[in-house]
Amino acid sequence: MNNTNSVEVNEQKATRHKRRKELINEFQVNFFTMRPFSTFPWDSLENEARSSETSEILENILHKTCLNPICQKSPPSLKYRRRFLMELVKLVS
Repeated sequence: MNNTNSVEVNEQKATRHKRRKELINEFQVNFFTMRPFSTFPWDSLENEARSSETSEILENILHKTCLNPICQKSPPSLKYRRRFLMELVKLVS
């Protein structure tokens, strides 16, 4: 019975990891296509941010968006990047 619980916990962790990876990817795609901020999955991020791994999630989002080498070579407008960062800060404050 203990082995079954261990398998369930591992499956839950794998599912949570996959969901977070998809969420981060969605932020990256929306950022580089300069989608309106209302289309970003802020609610999903807020739900994920309630966990103990908030800083890890936000760090991954930053590395996939503003700190991405693509953004360094051909960045979205400064106004867009600032607004994006302001939205992230609002979420965690």
